[in-house]
Amino acid sequence: MEISNRPLPTLTPGTPTSPVTLPSSSTPPPPLTEAQKEAAKKLRDLVNPPVTPPVTATPEKTSLIDEVV
Repeated sequence: MEISNRPLPTLTPGTPTSPVTLPSSSTPPPPLTEAQKEAAKKLRDLVNPPVTPPVTATPEKTSLIDEVV
Protein backbone atom coordinates (compact mmCIF):
# COMPACT_ATOMS: atom_id res chain seq x y z
CA MET A 1 0.00 0.00 0.00
CA GLU A 2 1.40 3.34 -1.02
CA ILE A 3 0.97 6.29 1.31
CA SER A 4 1.47 9.76 -0.10
CA ASN A 5 1.10 13.19 1.40
CA ARG A 6 -0.29 14.76 -1.76
CA PRO A 7 -3.26 17.06 -1.18
CA LEU A 8 -6.62 15.84 -2.39
CA PRO A 9 -8.09 17.56 -5.44
CA THR A 10 -10.73 20.19 -4.77
CA LEU A 11 -14.21 18.91 -5.46
CA THR A 12 -16.50 21.34 -7.21
CA PRO A 13 -19.87 20.81 -8.88
CA GLY A 14 -19.25 19.33 -12.28
CA THR A 15 -15.84 17.90 -11.43
CA PRO A 16 -15.61 14.52 -13.12
CA THR A 17 -14.92 11.69 -10.72
CA SER A 18 -13.69 8.28 -11.69
CA PRO A 19 -15.97 5.42 -10.63
CA VAL A 20 -14.77 3.06 -7.93
CA THR A 21 -14.62 -0.54 -9.08
CA LEU A 22 -14.98 -3.15 -6.39
CA PRO A 23 -13.70 -6.69 -6.80
CA SER A 24 -16.39 -9.29 -7.33
CA SER A 25 -17.00 -11.79 -4.57
CA SER A 26 -17.97 -15.41 -4.95
CA THR A 27 -19.66 -15.54 -1.55
CA PRO A 28 -23.05 -13.94 -0.88
CA PRO A 29 -23.36 -11.35 1.89
CA PRO A 30 -24.37 -12.66 5.32
CA PRO A 31 -28.07 -12.46 6.23
CA LEU A 32 -29.30 -9.37 8.05
CA THR A 33 -29.56 -9.51 11.82
CA GLU A 34 -32.83 -8.67 13.56
CA ALA A 35 -31.45 -5.26 14.58
CA GLN A 36 -30.51 -4.52 10.96
CA LYS A 37 -33.96 -5.61 9.77
CA GLU A 38 -35.64 -3.31 12.30
CA ALA A 39 -33.38 -0.40 11.30
CA ALA A 40 -34.13 -0.98 7.62
CA LYS A 41 -37.86 -1.06 8.35
CA LYS A 42 -37.67 2.23 10.29
CA LEU A 43 -35.74 3.89 7.46
CA ARG A 44 -38.21 2.57 4.90
CA ASP A 45 -41.09 4.00 6.95
CA LEU A 46 -39.35 7.38 7.17
CA VAL A 47 -38.75 7.52 3.43
CA ASN A 48 -42.17 6.21 2.41
CA PRO A 49 -44.72 7.40 4.96
CA PRO A 50 -48.04 5.56 4.78
CA VAL A 51 -50.58 7.34 2.63
CA THR A 52 -53.74 8.15 4.51
CA PRO A 53 -56.72 9.44 2.56
CA PRO A 54 -57.86 12.93 3.53
CA VAL A 55 -60.82 13.07 5.86
CA THR A 56 -63.78 14.69 4.17
CA ALA A 57 -66.89 15.80 5.99
CA THR A 58 -70.11 14.71 4.38
CA PRO A 59 -72.50 17.61 3.84
CA GLU A 60 -75.72 17.66 5.79
CA LYS A 61 -78.71 16.26 4.00
CA THR A 62 -81.17 19.00 3.23
CA SER A 63 -84.55 18.88 1.66
CA LEU A 64 -85.63 20.97 -1.28
CA ILE A 65 -87.78 23.11 1.03
CA ASP A 66 -84.75 23.96 3.22
CA GLU A 67 -82.73 25.03 0.19
CA VAL A 68 -85.48 27.29 -1.19
CA VAL A 69 -86.06 29.05 2.12
